[in-house]
Amino acid sequence: MRVRLAAWAQALGPVRAAFIGSLLLSFVAVQGHLVNRDGIHYLETARAFLEGGLSGEVNVGELAFLAFLPTLIAALAFVTRVSLENTALILNALFMAGTCALLVGITRRRLPEAAWLACLVVLAMPAYNQYRNEILREYGFWFFSLLAFFLAMRWNDTQRWREAVFCQVALAVATLFRQEAIAFYPALMLWQAFGVPAGQRRRRVIEIGFLPLAGVFLAAALFGSGLLAVPHRVIYFFDAANPLHALQVINEAADRMSEAVFKYKYSREEAGYILFFGL
Repeated sequence: MRVRLAAWAQALGPVRAAFIGSLLLSFVAVQGHLVNRDGIHYLETARAFLEGGLSGEVNVGELAFLAFLPTLIAALAFVTRVSLENTALILNALFMAGTCALLVGITRRRLPEAAWLACLVVLAMPAYNQYRNEILREYGFWFFSLLAFFLAMRWNDTQRWREAVFCQVALAVATLFRQEAIAFYPALMLWQAFGVPAGQRRRRVIEIGFLPLAGVFLAAALFGSGLLAVPHRVIYFFDAANPLHALQVINEAADRMSEAVFKYKYSREEAGYILFFGL
C-alpha cells in the first residue's frame, strides 16, 4: 500500500498536488459560509454590470482599478450561466490553487528537494488559507504576481523575449486587481540592474521593463495633456509616497492633538514626536 501511495505521489508531483489540494480546501471552506462584506460589493457591482453597464456605479476613470474583478465575474457568469456568487467562488478557488501551485513551482526551481515540504506549507499556512471562504481581489493579485515572478525566473535562465513579455503582462493584470503590484516593476528592473554582469545590465533592464517604461511615458502624456483624468487612487498612492505630504499630515494631526489632549506647554511642543513614535 505504501509503495502504491509513493508511486502515485511521485506521478502526481508536488505542484499538481498543491493545486488539487487547494481546490479541495476551498471547496470545504465555502460550505455554510455567508458572503463577506467585500464580496457583497463585488457581486452587486457585477450584477449592475449585467443589468446595464457600470456607468451609474463606477466612475470611468476608476473603472480599471475598482471594477476589474466584478467585471470578470459578470463576464464569466454571463458565458457559463452560473450564478454570480458561485462564479466568484470558483474563480477565487482557481486563483488560490494556482497561487499554491506557483509557490511550490518556484520553490522546486531553486530547491527541488524541498518541493513536497513547500506543498505542505502552502496548504497549511494560515496567513492566506483562512480567507478561502471570502470573495476578495487578493486572490487574483497573488496569482498573477507569482506568475510574473515564475516567468521572470524562467526568463533569467533562458533570456527569451517571450518570458519577459509575459512576465510584464502578468504584472499588468495583477495591477488590475491591486495597484500595489506596480511596485514589482521597479523591483524587477533593480534586480537586473544590480544582479547581473556590468556589460549586460542595460539590455536586461530594458527587456524586463520596456512595457512599464512605455506605459509611464504614455500615462504622463495622457494625464499631462488632460485627455485622461488621474484616478483618485493613483493620487492617493502618490501622496502616500511623498514624504513632504506625510510630514504635513503629521504636523496637522499633531496640532489638533496638542490643542485637544495636552495640557502642558512642553507636551504640546513635542506633539509631533509623540504622534510619530507613539510615546
